[in-house]
Amino acid sequence: MQKKLKGFFFYQSRQKNIVIDSNVNKILERILVAHELGHAILHTRIAMMRGFQEMEVFDDRSIEENEANFFAAELLLKDDEVLECLSEHAFFETAKMLYVPAALLDYKFRLLQEKGQLLNQMNIRKSDFLKEDLHAYEDIHYGDA
Repeated sequence: MQKKLKGFFFYQSRQKNIVIDSNVNKILERILVAHELGHAILHTRIAMMRGFQEMEVFDDRSIEENEANFFAAELLLKDDEVLECLSEHAFFETAKMLYVPAALLDYKFRLLQEKGQLLNQMNIRKSDFLKEDLHAYEDIHYGDA
């Protein structure tokens, strides 16, 4: 089954553009915008050279996708909020409480480790986790949180 494109960044006529599927809910939209904003800030030159093509196609290690995921994790997840949740809850429960996929929380774990926090990394990060079926986020409404 082909993975559905939920959002993308492209550069055209000296304009940075982010497009998000209008059918995603507010929680998933927030995550996608943060990820694509990472591409817009970090990868404009690549987008200028490549045009509209998925970045991971050009690098099996998905360096650009990983960088955009780290950017999104840092933008959306406050250090103190994550650490407070983790002090009282397990990893997957923390991800659920913070309304993010576990893979994005794992990116934040790596950043917290680099800042000196002693955390056991889950190693579930995948550069293309946003392409997966995130149906659990389709049923959640941001205001219901």
